[in-house]
Amino acid sequence: MKKIFYGNFYGKGKFYPRLIFDILCIFCLIYAAGALYNTFILPQALTVTKNAVIAYTNACINSCVQNAAAAEGNNIKNICDIKYGSDGKIMSIAADGMAVNRFCGNAAQELSGRLADGKSRVYIKLGSITGIPFLADKGPSIPVKISCGGSVTANYDTDIKSIGINQVSFCLFINIHADIRAYSPLINEITVFDRRIMLADIVYSGAVPNVVGAGISADY
Repeated sequence: MKKIFYGNFYGKGKFYPRLIFDILCIFCLIYAAGALYNTFILPQALTVTKNAVIAYTNACINSCVQNAAAAEGNNIKNICDIKYGSDGKIMSIAADGMAVNRFCGNAAQELSGRLADGKSRVYIKLGSITGIPFLADKGPSIPVKISCGGSVTANYDTDIKSIGINQVSFCLFINIHADIRAYSPLINEITVFDRRIMLADIVYSGAVPNVVGAGISADY
């Protein structure tokens, strides 16, 4: 059988290192493609994916909070202890710890279930990951799976402050935290998501004192 050589640079029957040269060229091209991907494509892909994940998670949270509120009758009185005076005016407001914790638990459990069901996806356009404005939102859609990368938690806090003469503002917030993993064959990223949602902002007033000149009247 006739032997096939790449050449006889070192003489007849000697192996010419053209094959090694070709292999090195291939490796150089692969390295250049990888460097181009890591430098330009991957950062843009991560940015676009993170924005899509945040938008998707916000939509899920809005739905979960609405469902949790519906479970409480969409009535703030069911999760806050509001006391009234004999004249029917609000005297004090405080969060009902048991009720608000139940609200937070329902919202966190539903959100965790949505992220862990294996069906959650966000879609990014191939043109968007190039970073070229002209190609944004163009090309085929790339599916990116969404799942829980850690725990989903929800807790609450209140803010009470004076906003005027004998007026008080009572605000009730829930704080939602989630570690969300987005992954595809080329992306594996965890987005730490924190959101604070106001459930109530109630302003109530007490009796306004009678003021005489620069002082307070004797019947106050």
